[in-house]
Amino acid sequence: MSKSDKEIKKRVRGELDCEADGFDTWLEKNGERLDGFGKSTNNVITQADGTKKRVMPKFAWLFALFAAVLAGVAVGLIFGLGASDATGSPFDREPTFGANGDYIHREMSAEEVERHLNEYPMLGKLFELTSDKQLTEKDGDMAYATFYGDFEASDYYIITIRIVYNDIGFFGQYAYENLTEHAETAAYTVQYRYAGKQEADLFAYYMELQPKNEGRKIYMRVLSFDNEIDYFINNFID
Repeated sequence: MSKSDKEIKKRVRGELDCEADGFDTWLEKNGERLDGFGKSTNNVITQADGTKKRVMPKFAWLFALFAAVLAGVAVGLIFGLGASDATGSPFDREPTFGANGDYIHREMSAEEVERHLNEYPMLGKLFELTSDKQLTEKDGDMAYATFYGDFEASDYYIITIRIVYNDIGFFGQYAYENLTEHAETAAYTVQYRYAGKQEADLFAYYMELQPKNEGRKIYMRVLSFDNEIDYFINNFID
């Protein structure tokens, strides 16, 4: 069944909104307990000997603690964003840990994208195609070429394709362990597993593609609306 971009964005946005309203829900439930917020913290009481003493409201300490937490988050964000360059580029952040060596993210050149499109026909089936590459921090050699895009047929698929040049281990690679399902295409032997529903309630699959002839191993993460994974394997992977 065909899915429009509008429907996809609506479902994904709905998932994000559900995750984002946690504090609003908490505040609505606990608002009465926070009545002291915004009020004067200089309450005065008269003691038994007739002298006056200033006291803090009942929940002022909670407000101070909450403010301290917010300050800590702000500082973390400042230092985290500082890892990017002045234009906010995601490709100049700190190296990412790999099991067998750290790697850095870089933007792929138009020539590199074109070369991969010619070498891997399946990439030409994607629309909304974007890409980046991961280089080993030690010597700058290519570790992975990564492509992101959508494929629409009888189902709608959101795909991440990671082509392996130097399998130094990438963040989240553990998800590609225990691939118990097996399939064959003309060009690849496919091991995969169903990982349940993930973002926006989409069906998630993790795949490892081994070329039958010369070529490079490929890791693939696939999200689908209607769970038609057999169709995807038989009609996308080549």
